[in-house]
Amino acid sequence: MTRSIYTKARIELLVMITSLLVITLCAISCKNFTSEESEEYEAPFFEERFGGAGFDVINGLMSTESIRLSNLSQFKHLTSTRVGKGFFVKGKNIWIDNNQGLPRIYISDIQDSGATISVVSAIGDDIKLSYGENTPDREVNEEVCTNGNNDIHTYVLDELEKETTYNFEVLVNEQKLDMGSMSSFETGKALPISAGNNLKGQVFQVDMESAAQCALVFTRIFRQTEGGGIRVYSSILSSVVAANGEWRYFLKNARTADLTKSFNYTDTDGVEIFVDGGQYGTRHLIYNPLRDLNVPVIYLPGNLIDIGWQSDCQSDPHLTVEVFGKGMGTDDTVTNPQYLSFADKVDMRFVLVQVVVKQGNGDARPDKVIITSDTEIHEIENPIFSRLDDPYTSVFAYEALLQSTRGIKAEVIKDGALDRNIPRAVIAYVFQQKADNYAYSGQLPQFHVYQQKRTVDISILPWLTERDTEVQFVVADVEDDHRKIDLIVQLPDVIDPIIQPAFAPTNGAELLISSIPLGAVSVNYDQFQVGVNSPEVNGDSVFWSGVNVKSLCPSE
Repeated sequence: MTRSIYTKARIELLVMITSLLVITLCAISCKNFTSEESEEYEAPFFEERFGGAGFDVINGLMSTESIRLSNLSQFKHLTSTRVGKGFFVKGKNIWIDNNQGLPRIYISDIQDSGATISVVSAIGDDIKLSYGENTPDREVNEEVCTNGNNDIHTYVLDELEKETTYNFEVLVNEQKLDMGSMSSFETGKALPISAGNNLKGQVFQVDMESAAQCALVFTRIFRQTEGGGIRVYSSILSSVVAANGEWRYFLKNARTADLTKSFNYTDTDGVEIFVDGGQYGTRHLIYNPLRDLNVPVIYLPGNLIDIGWQSDCQSDPHLTVEVFGKGMGTDDTVTNPQYLSFADKVDMRFVLVQVVVKQGNGDARPDKVIITSDTEIHEIENPIFSRLDDPYTSVFAYEALLQSTRGIKAEVIKDGALDRNIPRAVIAYVFQQKADNYAYSGQLPQFHVYQQKRTVDISILPWLTERDTEVQFVVADVEDDHRKIDLIVQLPDVIDPIIQPAFAPTNGAELLISSIPLGAVSVNYDQFQVGVNSPEVNGDSVFWSGVNVKSLCPSE
């Protein structure tokens, strides 16, 4: 079975299905609070796994107990028999998941005399919005821009009356979207306009040159109460990324969540950000505190079905790639949740996390996998990879692309008792931007080799240099302890492949991270092949997660 997802485009990160976005966030200056009234929720803390003191100061997100995304977000699903699924979000109900479908509707920037309504639709959809105090009989002009396969519609409502309820309706291709009781909002009381600072940033695609025009950026400021247990939130502000990649908020528009008072801020406060990039995906981030806002580059994940990467010796910026991982249990015990630490990776750009699970003893797959970092929580219900081999072992892989972080927590969630066989491994591909003397390439083959004699599953990679090359394999064991697997490298014009036999886990009982050194060669090949093979009828059932190639650059 042969499969190639590599393309020769020489870019630092190659995403086969979609582009990624980058957002760079700038710092703001600070004032004092005037109100404590707003939405609240308890934020458990975590500190003993990743460096103790100081870790919780950054985020307060990670916990030894499971954190559910519903603690941070609420949303209402709307179903219409005429136009299909639609989603309406207002007030505290802003944060949504990218897998929810279209159209997506947001309301933000509610003041005494104005508000903003945003709609993310399929490209070419005709969207009309009208509003009114009783009957929605006033139409409003839209601003539309296109982002990939999506149109972003923005409606700015002005000349509204203070403390008044407004109803509105949305037509999608001339058909009314049934939004039920959610199709209204109430303006706030009149407040004096005080001086305020700007929160601003820029959004780019991953090449760091192409602006990610049209992405929606939503923000709310929060204060952590004494002791860190409660967060007090502001109202939601929004911005559309301009053609030059910039977005900006005027923080004087921030109010308490009930819209009754101004929400000023101090340099110890945090900011919660949600980005809807249309087809590029969504991002939910929390930065706390705000005083030294040096936010790492943020990437919208898009569709992570197939990812490959290449960083040549001449690449600028130069990316290095390291692989980390741990098993999540043997066939007798389970380690769930499991933790990985990257505290010393100061130049990290992003990390791709993969959690491998199996179907245990005939039970259905897990309900979800939760991946938590310094600033993000990814609650993933649908795996990227599914391989159902009834009556053989079934394998599922869940993935999330995270920004720079000092550690991650991976947890497999299943209603009722969690079968010990389900969690198998957590794997992290860490991308750092730093100078070294190596070129890198790799991809996620995501092959399930189940227990029967198999021919080699092949991936094709570029040959980087003529100097010493190391091919690194990442394989998760998803069966009992057979551990019979071959790692294979096939060079062009060489009859016999290089084979490293036997499965010898090194990162917990269910995970192998191993490499084959090739040494220097006299020929600069265009490409070569790598694979894994189950050599016997009763061979192991494994999941081939990824391959990462590291090659020494030529001397000057």
